[in-house]
Amino acid sequence: MEELWVLQRSGAINELAAAAHKLAGSAGAFGFEQITREAKSLDDLARNGALPDQLTAPLTKLTEACAHARNQLAGPKPSPV
Repeated sequence: MEELWVLQRSGAINELAAAAHKLAGSAGAFGFEQITREAKSLDDLARNGALPDQLTAPLTKLTEACAHARNQLAGPKPSPV
């Protein structure tokens, strides 16, 4: 995710779109629908001429979707004994 933020901040929109597209495909292959949806949205916006500042909110949503997936994969934390 950090790479996507770096690309957004540097204005490398084409590279950001390509990375979001790749992430959407990978997430879809593993069944992470929310990540796929948010990455596709970011890809579409970037490819359709959005400015770097206009990509902050969609990139934030994608970051949150990835964090949610990580938390789900980690499972519940064991109770202290």
